[in-house]
Amino acid sequence: MINFSIISIFFVLNFVETNYLDLIKVIEQNIDESVNPCDNFYRHSCFYDPSDNNTETLRDYFLNIFNEDALNFDYPSNVSFLKNIKINDSQLTFLDFLQDFTQKDAISSISQDYYKSCVNQQHNKSQYILSSLFESFNNSKSEMEPLYNFYNLKFDLNCTRASKNLKLQLENVWMERMNKNGISQNFIDSVLTSLRAYHFYRKNQKVLNQTNELFDEIKEELVRQIEKTGWLNTSDSFDAFLNITHQVKFCDPAEEVIGDVDPSFVKANDIVENCTRNYKIESLKMLCYLKINLVNSPIPQNIFNALNFHPLITITVPMLHIMSLNIPMAFKYGIVGFTLGHEIGHSVVKSLIDPAFIPYFPENIKNCIQNQFNSTCHHFNEGVCETVDERFDENGSDIFGGQVAYKLFKRKYGNTTNDLVEGSKMTNEQLFFYGLNIILCERGNSVSHEGNPHHANVARTNGGFIQIPDFEEVFNCKKDDAMILSKTKQCFIFGENAGDEQ
Repeated sequence: MINFSIISIFFVLNFVETNYLDLIKVIEQNIDESVNPCDNFYRHSCFYDPSDNNTETLRDYFLNIFNEDALNFDYPSNVSFLKNIKINDSQLTFLDFLQDFTQKDAISSISQDYYKSCVNQQHNKSQYILSSLFESFNNSKSEMEPLYNFYNLKFDLNCTRASKNLKLQLENVWMERMNKNGISQNFIDSVLTSLRAYHFYRKNQKVLNQTNELFDEIKEELVRQIEKTGWLNTSDSFDAFLNITHQVKFCDPAEEVIGDVDPSFVKANDIVENCTRNYKIESLKMLCYLKINLVNSPIPQNIFNALNFHPLITITVPMLHIMSLNIPMAFKYGIVGFTLGHEIGHSVVKSLIDPAFIPYFPENIKNCIQNQFNSTCHHFNEGVCETVDERFDENGSDIFGGQVAYKLFKRKYGNTTNDLVEGSKMTNEQLFFYGLNIILCERGNSVSHEGNPHHANVARTNGGFIQIPDFEEVFNCKKDDAMILSKTKQCFIFGENAGDEQ
């Protein structure tokens, strides 16, 4: 990871205090009472009106709260804090970089330089400006078939009109090229959002510590299950699984954010610096920002997400923000506990890390998981719902994440799991499940997407939830309810019920 230095930072986030009862009320309002939770929990807890494209899901609601609390400012009015951030121990700060990149100033400066060269009859300079623009915006296209033919302007002897037309052409093509293969506003937004995320993490160290504690508790729960797993005790895998579990750790997201921003910023800056040496006219150096087409934008920090870079696991800011809200831990065990468990699952469910780390994984457990998702797709298909081998990693992690988070929830809540949540008609157990489904709730039909290793969200919810043993009891399901009919058999990955090696 590239080194970075942070000087004293004076930027302070202005948080919006979210009322506890308001949050409970919103959760209850997003429940579709016309749908039996045992018939289709996904649609019961993820209200969607197909006639209204502006339907706000519960996921949208919590992201909006996050945006109000943590991303409560826009570029360029409130980015003064960036002047205190130096990436890669550089003397150039990110604010300097952003201030250099100003589309409006670039277009005006180039147009003015062309006007002056035209009026002063500096034909070589005028030609140089037009040829530089032609090459920048047409790349390898020939002059015979140019996409943007700036050369035509040289025939206009009216310098005022020619410079105005040049400005209009630049305004038309500049943003298009930026978005296509340049630095683009997306790159700027990604870096800015990540830097805001850095401040959120640093200003909420208590919440970060609580999340780290939750992560460690999930690890401890997994260790307890591994120690009771029959198929591990009768194979050579026990030590391997135990070692892998001890290896995974929660990565300080602030460090991950800066580590993610740093190389993107440095690479972008290097491209600009090397490019500017090619231009003799100062205003044309702004064209160099259009050449930043090799920079990977940082991981978006304005969505619910988590990542496994074994042995490091981290989450994005909105997920951490959930931990800061004034809402019962049952809800947090559902959404954050499941997410952390899911990511740990990628390290222990024969998956993303080197297979050499895990010498064995039972075929019968894999088949149990895949059969469940096949059955769920059959019962709740909303378009495209395919259970393929490439999705086993995610399917297994979904079931493992839900089961381990629920076990931890029950251990922590003891005999109060069935108590009503204050100010609500929901029990603590039910709130756990409603919380768990938030990040999966989406607008429109829930379908599988080509290239996406995750299953359709309706399958992830209904298939994963029915594999949490107490689900049927928590919602008083009957044997002829659709989700009960979709259940194949109970799949236990770890624990005393997982069985011996087969």
